[in-house]
Amino acid sequence: MTEANQEKALLEAKVEDIFTIAREKNYPKYTSFLNESQVYFVQAYIQKRHYSNYLFYGGCKNNRRLMLGAFPDYMQPDQEDFPIVSLKIQYPSHYELSHRDFLGSIMGLNVKREAVGDMILQPGECSLFVRDSIAPVILQELCKVGRVGVSVSQEDLSQMELVESFQERAGTVASMRLDAVVALAARVSREKAVSLIQSGMVMVNYLVAQSNHVPLKPADILTIRGVGKFCITDEIIQTKKGRFHITINQYT
Repeated sequence: MTEANQEKALLEAKVEDIFTIAREKNYPKYTSFLNESQVYFVQAYIQKRHYSNYLFYGGCKNNRRLMLGAFPDYMQPDQEDFPIVSLKIQYPSHYELSHRDFLGSIMGLNVKREAVGDMILQPGECSLFVRDSIAPVILQELCKVGRVGVSVSQEDLSQMELVESFQERAGTVASMRLDAVVALAARVSREKAVSLIQSGMVMVNYLVAQSNHVPLKPADILTIRGVGKFCITDEIIQTKKGRFHITINQYT
């Protein structure tokens, strides 16, 4: 079994486990934070298994990293029941700190990555969503990010909204096939696009593409390793010559 298949099997087992506990023990059970690829995979798996009475939530609106909660039949799934704590990390705004800086400092406290959700950066502060069990560690022990002194407080950030920012890219492609759209997104030749796909460097909806001929449609997520992540918009216009003028948004 490949490493990727092992990871999928482990994730399936975790999903099975929380639904079994919710059903047999009659209390809600939650996964750790799942990344976007895992969320997409788990959503498909849940639909295949016809599970019900569950909820995905990450701490505020439009989170990318989410927990899955499975609830017993007598409970209505509720965001407030999730074991998520929101923290605000503040520091002098003239310093420039990145997601990597914050994540590195938090991991340095022996916190596992799956216990940390999204981080929303603004000048002088970082809004952070974490598993409740590790919140005290960060509150008590995180005093520096890199060489910058910080202060940490617990705050209700559930009304925040994670706003995506995009850079628009438009162009004309011969078809909506994957290789044609990759060439436009990555600004490379069609031949180079094919090479990227065949090398396993391209994912469609967080799954590694297996063919150059995959047809793309609006809302599909295209990820090209080393280039970026893109969303296919619904602005697709077929020209008189049968080509397609499309607009794709690159996440920034």
